[in-house]
Amino acid sequence: MVAYRAYAVVAGNLGSRVNLVQLVMLAGATMIVLVFLAIALHKAGLDGNRVGFAAAASFWLSTQSTWFGLGALTGSLAAAVLAAVLTPVAATAACYQIRNPAFRTLVLTFIVLSGSLPTIGPVVSLLRSDPTVEPVAMDFGTPTASRDLIVVVLDEYARGDALVEDFGFDNREFTDALAEEGIDVVPQAWANSSRTITSIATVMSGQYLVEPGQTYNLRDRRRIAAMVGGDNPMADLLRANGYRYTHIEGPAVDVECSSSPDVCIGNGLIDETTTVWLQSNPYVGLVTWSLGHPFPNTADDILGSLQAVVEEASTNSQPDFVYAHVLSPHIPLELDSSCDRHQMFAETNTYIGQIQCVNGLVLEALAGSVDEAVVVVTGDHGTVDDRSVLDGDPANWTQVDIKQRLGVFSAVKLAPECSTPSDDATLVTIFHLAAACALGVEPDPPVERTFIVEGIPTDANGILEIDLDELRSTSTKD
Repeated sequence: MVAYRAYAVVAGNLGSRVNLVQLVMLAGATMIVLVFLAIALHKAGLDGNRVGFAAAASFWLSTQSTWFGLGALTGSLAAAVLAAVLTPVAATAACYQIRNPAFRTLVLTFIVLSGSLPTIGPVVSLLRSDPTVEPVAMDFGTPTASRDLIVVVLDEYARGDALVEDFGFDNREFTDALAEEGIDVVPQAWANSSRTITSIATVMSGQYLVEPGQTYNLRDRRRIAAMVGGDNPMADLLRANGYRYTHIEGPAVDVECSSSPDVCIGNGLIDETTTVWLQSNPYVGLVTWSLGHPFPNTADDILGSLQAVVEEASTNSQPDFVYAHVLSPHIPLELDSSCDRHQMFAETNTYIGQIQCVNGLVLEALAGSVDEAVVVVTGDHGTVDDRSVLDGDPANWTQVDIKQRLGVFSAVKLAPECSTPSDDATLVTIFHLAAACALGVEPDPPVERTFIVEGIPTDANGILEIDLDELRSTSTKD
């Protein structure tokens, strides 16, 4: 536990961008746990050979999925190599406790092969020289204004009509409170993608970076994730026009800061990388239960940081671009409407409970500090009842799934002279109008499109474009 907490402090400060450091420290923490386990088993009178083999075999079982899982999650070549190397090495010493040479060779061969084969795909993909995805620069013309731009992304926040139809919840208390701050809801807003990274990358670039029928590799995924972390055309455009860019990151590998923001604010000691390891490691898996998942449990910290940044920006002479990504009301459901944490999946935890929690935090963060700013408060996509569809073939999605996932909450505050979005605008238009308003230029939003995207779209069938006109016809006006 001491080793784990030491890891948590260091990794929380470094962030999961330093994947090699994290994984080595995770391995060390696990080995320390195993040493104590071995001592306990030995004290209990078990033979030393059996203790060693049991410890190594358990370590192998607990890390076999972890190394590969983290490698795929982060797109890290280091993680993929560790999957092929450290896992077999960890069990080798104990295997030599097996007295029969033939059996020992058989066991070692099995461990090496099983530890190496799952990494071949990620390694081959990562060794490709260049990503195929690369956005082009934005050009809005000559700015005539420099209003602050504040973007708050609330992950998986469904649209108002979906909350009524699917959950029986009326969200007007929140939307009315936003309206008092001058932030008006786009009542029938649509996401441009069913996935966070492709949705945010689209709105921050004004471009559709993944297309049906094309295949992509892990380097493409990393490039798209870097755009979510700040390395994107909209941020570049604003910085080129004198803006200070502050990125308040969420605890997910796909929304953490890239190297582009002027200021990066990290939140939480336990991020997604750590949680993946904890959940798949039987020795310390209970820690996840006691600490809670970082997605809902960092909302307070992130929005608290936002409040401080927004208050400072309101008095700053330099224009500010502030982006905050809150990983709630996204699952897991651990918070009630008062933001009190309960055990995961307790009856007090509901999707609506986490929405009410986030609502209050957002209002507190923005209250009285955004009078002159352009503000976007938005989901990246909606929710979906049948979560099994998310990693499956997009062709298998039902109309209900598509409407739930692509219908998204979005609200925007613009200057009176700026163009406003239509009631059924997509996010790429909303973000374009917000940036144009901040810079005081005439907007020219891109053509609106929307897609269902499989988890990692390496298959040519993993991306499906949805007929936006047909989708809009399914909506019921508030």
